[in-house]
Amino acid sequence: MQLFKNGYIVQDAGSDRCGMKMPFFAPKGYRGIHRFITFPLTFCQSDPVCRELSKKQSWRKISDNLFQLLEFISDEELLKQYVEACHGKSIPVRCLYIESDYEDEICQEKPQNIRFIGYEVTEISFSDMTLCDLAINERFENYRQLLNENGLFANEGDAFKFKTEYKALLEQDLVGDGNVDVFVCAVYETDIK
Repeated sequence: MQLFKNGYIVQDAGSDRCGMKMPFFAPKGYRGIHRFITFPLTFCQSDPVCRELSKKQSWRKISDNLFQLLEFISDEELLKQYVEACHGKSIPVRCLYIESDYEDEICQEKPQNIRFIGYEVTEISFSDMTLCDLAINERFENYRQLLNENGLFANEGDAFKFKTEYKALLEQDLVGDGNVDVFVCAVYETDIK
């Protein structure tokens, strides 16, 4: 399956989300997309610079009355400004670069200084429901055995196999939280500071 270059996610590395370490299936703790609060400047709306950067990160104007909700930063200059604003607010930053089978947002360039940490199956717009199902649902015990030290799938084939089974169960309303679509994401950490 083709994975598209989607772009970056900026996270508050000081805001470990409750329960996201999940040591019972990831010996070193979960380190995927849902580990930390994403795009932390959203919570700094009283600052006009943060408010403007959040707006640029969140929405793209398509026509006069039509906007697209964005899940990634695809512009490296915006990424740099966003990270600098986080540092100005003393927010410790973690940046992820994502490639996925979600094709609505495309980034032009793949950064060079990245470390692959695994494949994750998740909803876009982001929700941790698939991760929670993977972590606790008895149906997925065999998939938990395939996760690497980061709590992510080690190879793309296993991730797509899980996605296919999960979607079938989702359509039967046996997992998940409503009518959502799930995607396979190749997750990379990057040293953008």
